[in-house]
Amino acid sequence: MLVSQDRKTGREVVLVPELCWMTGLSPALLSDFKAAREIRQITHSDAPVKVKECLKLFSSLTENRECKNLMESMKMEFVQEPIKISAYKLDAGKMLMGKDERDKRIAHDIETCGRDLDRRV
Repeated sequence: MLVSQDRKTGREVVLVPELCWMTGLSPALLSDFKAAREIRQITHSDAPVKVKECLKLFSSLTENRECKNLMESMKMEFVQEPIKISAYKLDAGKMLMGKDERDKRIAHDIETCGRDLDRRV
């Protein structure tokens, strides 16, 4: 989770990283291939990489004395291993956008487009 503080109210805001979109990048930074590649590696990591990062974060939080005391006061703890569940993945489906030159609906397969969907649309 990403924790931010509202500048106007001072309230703490908790955000789900997967639902956040990075903004505020300068055109110079966006045109820098090396920087763009590094940002992409962080924001588009695979599930096993994200699990490893989460475990590392949980470990560092439980090792920090101040965090440990706060977690104990809130009766909160982190599991050492992720919980495995059986599930199946639903097909994301197609997104219909406009029409082509033959007046046929343009369909974008969300599953195969993946992260390039915004470019294709």
